Amino acid sequence: MRKICFYFCFLFVAISVFGNDTVRIRETQIPILIDRKDNVLFNLRVDSKQSKVLNHVTLRFGNDVKLSEIQSVKLYYSGTEAVQRDGQLNYAPVAYISREEVGKTREANRSYSVLKSEKKSPAQTVTLTCDQVLFPGINYFWVSLEMKPTASLVSKITAEVTGVHMDGKSSILTIDQGSVVHRMGIGVRHAGDDGVAAYRIPGLVTSNKGTLLGVYDVRYNNSADLQERVDIGLSRSTDGGQTWEPMRVAMTFGEEGGLPSAQNGVGDPAILVDKKTG
Repeated sequence: MRKICFYFCFLFVAISVFGNDTVRIRETQIPILIDRKDNVLFNLRVDSKQSKVLNHVTLRFGNDVKLSEIQSVKLYYSGTEAVQRDGQLNYAPVAYISREEVGKTREANRSYSVLKSEKKSPAQTVTLTCDQVLFPGINYFWVSLEMKPTASLVSKITAEVTGVHMDGKSSILTIDQGSVVHRMGIGVRHAGDDGVAAYRIPGLVTSNKGTLLGVYDVRYNNSADLQERVDIGLSRSTDGGQTWEPMRVAMTFGEEGGLPSAQNGVGDPAILVDKKTG
């Protein structure tokens, strides 16, 4: 009888302290682009069986993170799961930031991202309050990170979600992917830059003087392979990749041989440096 009472009391305490629904968390494993307004840092998946409201999400940055380089941390709500994906383990309804939609590769897809909370110039521990009403079933949230334009390329970001409160109670967290060190990056070329639909097939070298030379396909009309209107572009950086000069077209054939430019495309560049001659 005492054992039964003990287990019952323990279960009662656990239910009282923690929310009944578990929150699954997956940290991304991609660089943080300094030139983006939004970077996906964490995906949160809530299977709401009993919980009615997600009150807030708390995260903590690592001790070595340069907080002065962070512009803001945001929490977005992204709705529910589509019926046709029922039973699948997904962490997002769509790609929150497009790789190829012209002019929309630097910030959140607003069709699936409702901004619920934002903390500018955050402290080491951040609480993002949203009080989002949960629909029965799967609900998606995600944490976005925006860096200041002056953030260094050699900086790194580490963080963890330390708590989620639903219905005023701490929820049980399942960490499906975590403990990731995020490096910084710069989007040298984005879809739509200079009126070009897509950039693909990058190559990168460092000259004897330390200059970075990046080459890539300039795919004007779409992201399709040859034959198409494709030139070879080149970007140059003299400060280790922190800033880049305007794109130069290194190779193009245009309208030649009686054919339109889309049938004279050239692509898939490779670039080498002769260390002896420079």
